[in-house]
Amino acid sequence: MKISSTTMVLAAALGVAARPSGHGHGQFHRALEKRLEFVMNEKPEAPAAKPVPAPIKNAVLQAPGAGGAAAAAAVVAAVSAGVSAGADGGSAAAPAAAPAAAPAAAPASAPAPATGSGSGILSSGPKKFCGGISKRATLAQIAYKGNVGVADHFGCNIMMVDDATGYDYSATIKNKSGKPQKCVVWLKTGPDGKVDGFFKGNEVLTFNLDVNGQKVLVAQADSQGGVACSPDSIQTTPFGQFSATWLEFDFANTSNQQWSGADASCLVPAAFNQPIQAMSVCAAGKTCSVINNGGTGSNAYLAGMADLDGIGINLPPGPAHFDATIG
Repeated sequence: MKISSTTMVLAAALGVAARPSGHGHGQFHRALEKRLEFVMNEKPEAPAAKPVPAPIKNAVLQAPGAGGAAAAAAVVAAVSAGVSAGADGGSAAAPAAAPAAAPAAAPASAPAPATGSGSGILSSGPKKFCGGISKRATLAQIAYKGNVGVADHFGCNIMMVDDATGYDYSATIKNKSGKPQKCVVWLKTGPDGKVDGFFKGNEVLTFNLDVNGQKVLVAQADSQGGVACSPDSIQTTPFGQFSATWLEFDFANTSNQQWSGADASCLVPAAFNQPIQAMSVCAAGKTCSVINNGGTGSNAYLAGMADLDGIGINLPPGPAHFDATIG
């Protein structure tokens, strides 16, 4: 039976966008199904007799996920229909304190802004995510779409620094390919709240990686996304999906009891018969996830493995640091 191009791109997306940890990869479909169910049902409201609304319950998060074909169908529906992860409306932000309540003490405690030209490490400690903005998405919002930063600053939960010291979650990308690389970093959830962060235009960061050079990506907890690098220019499919070999990362996933994971994946370039560049992803004391030039490998997502689970590196709750080597 002939499969349309649209179906192929959705199938590829479903395979590679799955969270990389052994727990997360299997729960990606279930997480989307839960989000779809939450969006389809109205937000719970307090009984009319009570003047103060009851807090939003997390019953949907606790509901057991359906498996198999039903879960896959829910994922396809969510992606194709462009379901927004933020459609639940979240929780209202707490009202700002009156100006009179915060005299001159506030500026004195605020950290000095980073210049952007240094290493990303301030004299007082690691550079703050999101410019030090303390307001975060609610736990319910993060549970449905992962950490994507703060309002009006999508993707500020991940950034490039020179040194991972002082950060709990990092991925160091090294270039041993012998060729300069163009790289792109994305979050699983795109800026519009859909599961499309891995398409051109939805990326969070881009950077160049010189031969024998390295870059350090750091992230906040509950950040899920990927990195792809290719020589000369960033490789994409005809539909704009990033199609170089992927480093998939999943840091302290709240829906997986704060487990972290990472893997190397060539599902997309394999599906579109595009060049596959070697990559290895490692963590201390763990078996590396390896893809060789051309698409062979071990403990990694290779052609035809989109439905498999438990591939890659899985780390229990706590700091997680990965090393990805290109070439």
